[in-house]
Parts: sequence; C-alpha cells; structure tokens
Amino acid sequence: MKYTDRIYGNFEIIEPVILELINSPTIQRLKEINQSEIPEIIKKYNFDLEYILDDKNFPLKEKDLPDLCADRITYSLREAIDFGEIKNGKNFIDNLTTKDGKWILKNFESAKKICRVVFEIKHGLLFGIAFRRYV
Repeated sequence: MKYTDRIYGNFEIIEPVILELINSPTIQRLKEINQSEIPEIIKKYNFDLEYILDDKNFPLKEKDLPDLCADRITYSLREAIDFGEIKNGKNFIDNLTTKDGKWILKNFESAKKICRVVFEIKHGLLFGIAFRRYV
C-alpha cells in the first residue's frame, strides 16, 4: 500500500499487521475503535498487546515539557505544515536523532528553526492568529 504523509513523505506500507489493521472494518469506519477486532488482529501476528499499550516500553513517545517526544514532534510539524510555516517536515525529521533516551537535533541551526516554528504556531493558536514568519 502506497501512502503519502505530510511529514514523512511517500512510502510503502508492507507490514502485514499494519495493512490488515488499516483495512479492518473498525478502522475503516473510524468509530468505536476500541472494539475487540483490533486486539485480535494484533494478537494474530504474535504482538504482545499489553506491551504495546504500556507507555513505559516506548520512552520516546511521551515526555514532559520541555523535552521533545514523538507525539509532540509529529503534531507540531503537522500544525506547521497546515499553517504554512513549513512545506514539509523532512528537514526536521532528517536532523533528529536520539541519545540517552531523549530526542535531540543534530545541529544548533535545526534546533533553532524547530523551536521558532513551534513557538510561533503555539502562540498563534493561543492568541487566535497565525504568525507567518518563515524560518
């Protein structure tokens, strides 16, 4: 399945469990997502559902502010694209890495740009206006 994401670009999804989940009637209906069908598909592929649902197993997913986390990075980049602050998130994603269980940017210039974009988006939303400073 070919997929285009505003942040991550074009790629092909080939993992059988992901394909089956995407094509399941539950996901297709996009409602009542907690029906028993999804856990059954995950277990069918021998994934441990309890492990997947335990955030302790994915320390990069959620972090307290001001640390970066996967969710914060993704939604910030999506908002930046939606508000026209950036064209895509590839440059930011390419400059991300991890060290000692934390997300870090590979260079100061990238860190400065993402901080500026996130700051302007968040303050624009907070005050009900969209800032249009391009970094």
